[in-house]
Amino acid sequence: TYWSYAAVLPLVGMSVLTAGTTASAVIQMTTVPRMRGRVGSIYLMVFMGAVPLGSPVIGWAGEYVGAREAIVLSGLLCGVGILLASALYAAIMKRNTHRSWVELLSAGAASSASDAATSTREKALS
Repeated sequence: TYWSYAAVLPLVGMSVLTAGTTASAVIQMTTVPRMRGRVGSIYLMVFMGAVPLGSPVIGWAGEYVGAREAIVLSGLLCGVGILLASALYAAIMKRNTHRSWVELLSAGAASSASDAATSTREKALS
């Protein structure tokens, strides 16, 4: 009903804002500064680009099976996507014997900083 929708809507809105803020903070805190713009753009491309791709499909489903069923279908598809992504991540982490990407990128940033310091010292000495 309308009143149940009106009661739940603020909670859903706050949840979406909290999740978005948390995801953005995690990306900014775990990404090397020189890669932050690239990672942020990929993040936004995935989440903002999914809407134009999924909307026609859900609209088509809503036209043929009804709005309620289309919303349930989209929720189920999101759940399946989360399960598949989790399984893929677990499989990659299980067989990955190398350092994490954060460690690798941090090491790359540190080595480029030391290279810059070395070249600055060499220029000063010559």
